[in-house]
Amino acid sequence: MLAHEPELLNQLKKCVRCGQCRSVCPVFAVLGKESAAPRGKVFLTEMLHKEKLPLSEEMAGQLTACLLCEACSQECPSGIPVHRYVSIARSHLAKKGYYKFKRQLFGKLWPRTRFLSLAGELLKAYQHLGIRSLARGLGLTRLLPGSLGQAEAVLTTVPRQRARQLLPTVTPAQGEKRGRVYYFLGCATDMLFPHIAQATVKALSQQGFEVVISPELNCCGMPQLGNGARDTAVSLAARVLEQIETAGAQWVVSDCASCGAALKEYPQLLAGTELAATARTWAERTREVTAFLAEQGLREITASSTLPLTVTIHDPCHLARGLKQKAALRLFLQQLPGVEVREMAQADRCCGGAGTFFATNYQLSQTILAEKVANIRQSGAQVVVTPCPGCILQISHGLRQQGLPVLVKHPVELLTSLSPRDYK
Repeated sequence: MLAHEPELLNQLKKCVRCGQCRSVCPVFAVLGKESAAPRGKVFLTEMLHKEKLPLSEEMAGQLTACLLCEACSQECPSGIPVHRYVSIARSHLAKKGYYKFKRQLFGKLWPRTRFLSLAGELLKAYQHLGIRSLARGLGLTRLLPGSLGQAEAVLTTVPRQRARQLLPTVTPAQGEKRGRVYYFLGCATDMLFPHIAQATVKALSQQGFEVVISPELNCCGMPQLGNGARDTAVSLAARVLEQIETAGAQWVVSDCASCGAALKEYPQLLAGTELAATARTWAERTREVTAFLAEQGLREITASSTLPLTVTIHDPCHLARGLKQKAALRLFLQQLPGVEVREMAQADRCCGGAGTFFATNYQLSQTILAEKVANIRQSGAQVVVTPCPGCILQISHGLRQQGLPVLVKHPVELLTSLSPRDYK
């Protein structure tokens, strides 16, 4: 299983079973059993590689109970990338016939642009034609497989137009041009949060950057990596790099920390291929949008307009540990007049959404989310800011469930709420 990953194979030997990873694992905190602990999953991966354990549904389930939040990988004193072992193990089991539904969905259907577009149209019809209310009223959502019937409540109202229908392929820079960026527009933002995409393009343009996007929807590959379709993730990565290479841009920016982190994974994913060098080049030039703007420096903002807001930050796992750009987000917020940041406890602890985790492990994800909502409540902030569409969905759901009147926004929306006259 790890024959083509000699570095990971050698790192397996470094695990001394100290258990330090258990102290930061949200799943272990809830389930409390060794099989749920990161070191348990490392041991399981080792046994799988050595073929000392028979494959089973129980084993597949144990590997599913992981957020891939990378907290354990960061905490491990031996530097073991636990999340990579889990991802590879899931892919191994998928090839052996497990996770059939996920492999079909993420490996075969999701990568097809037409399928995603059709899924978005069906979801719009489901919500806007009253079918959703009818299905809930009749209890039909309980017929959905697994926990999908419950997870359906997490979804926001699907807008009538996708971001790609609202945005031009190229948006010119305003004022003196500072550069050209390729805006990687991910699936969730495109279909569920087009206003965030509009804010991202507007902010970049106002700050002097020409923005180019691909007219063709293409997934970053992160859902495939997390759900056992590793081969498909490799194909998607190659397609994304081809789009980037032809854009003539100097940087890649994304409003989704997960998409950005996926691009950072491409050098490992494409190691040993003819695209390895290209992957390394663009991984180094990839930024989450607010981190990029903080790094480049915002144009001076006058005091004629302020945002009298108290905000608290939820650091997406992929921002804090994948991209390692959480400090830049705070620098960005410090430059916005009137914004007061009140740090919540455990700001970088996973909210339980974890991409598609909430859909297949709803109850577990909601238990993890409850701690996040409690920390938000304790902060006393008016707004939660987080640069991840998935986290926005999950946290908004938790706040609705608790009846808390707290808004959840992408931080770039705070910048674009300022008037153009406020820039010098």
